[in-house]
Amino acid sequence: MKYFTLLILLLANTALAKNYDITFPEKLKSNLGPYSPQVYLFNQDQSLIYKVKRQDDNLLSRFKLKTPLRESETVKKALEFFMKEPAIFNEKGFTLFIFISSEESGDCPPCDAQMDIIKKIQGKLKDKLLVHTLTLIESAFTIDDLPEGYRPVIIGKPKAKEE
Repeated sequence: MKYFTLLILLLANTALAKNYDITFPEKLKSNLGPYSPQVYLFNQDQSLIYKVKRQDDNLLSRFKLKTPLRESETVKKALEFFMKEPAIFNEKGFTLFIFISSEESGDCPPCDAQMDIIKKIQGKLKDKLLVHTLTLIESAFTIDDLPEGYRPVIIGKPKAKEE
């Protein structure tokens, strides 16, 4: 019976985990930056306790952190902007959000390595970790789709139109 209950909890937690697709212009509209991988770790109180904008081989040790970061609410709102719905948090453990690049966007060895690390952590923490994956997908966009600060600057005079 004990194992059956554990299995049900694990399956329920896996069902809550979600994957989201995000375009490059959408990613730039947040204050989180265009980097991949990015990891945001929240505790059971829905407080951000760790964030990193690169691969972290020691991610498991970050689960011991207790002090919430100041930008917890700002990051939570930015993540919900991408998800277009309220974030689902694990009330009995940790919730991890990871930004990765899709395979279509090109190889991202740090993304792959970070996902391998997260899978190992999931195996150890089981129902105490909920992982949401936000994937930066390949999409067609124009310069006008980019936020103002990311648009290329034209140097020199524009050519006059010939009639």
